Amino acid sequence: MASNATVQLMTDTDGVDAIIGQWRHERPDLDTSPMGVIGRISRLCREIERRLEPVYAASGLEPGWYDVLATLRRAGPPYRVRSLIDNAAGKHLANERRILSGLSAEEQLQLADLLRKLSLTLPPEGGDQR
Repeated sequence: MASNATVQLMTDTDGVDAIIGQWRHERPDLDTSPMGVIGRISRLCREIERRLEPVYAASGLEPGWYDVLATLRRAGPPYRVRSLIDNAAGKHLANERRILSGLSAEEQLQLADLLRKLSLTLPPEGGDQR
């Protein structure tokens, strides 16, 4: 999916910027650019999980259960968990929309595409660790 959209860089800073700055000060010889992506993905993952868990709990679900139940629901009959997952799915999707509300629809699609690409192109574990 090609896009002529211009990328607008953020001028605000976050905790990852501070860490990168500290490394640049202490070890200017290191390329710390991967920390900008990996550090933010890691922090966002923890923050998103923190925000998802109360919604799961309100539906009587433990972390991880939603994915299992949603998989069963999507698989079709017999619908033994239908009412539980149908109720939780609406709340879950509303919560995800709220979490992503700081991004435009186009930015959400761009981010999803970039994360998909990263996921599909990760090198195998145990490779070169330079």
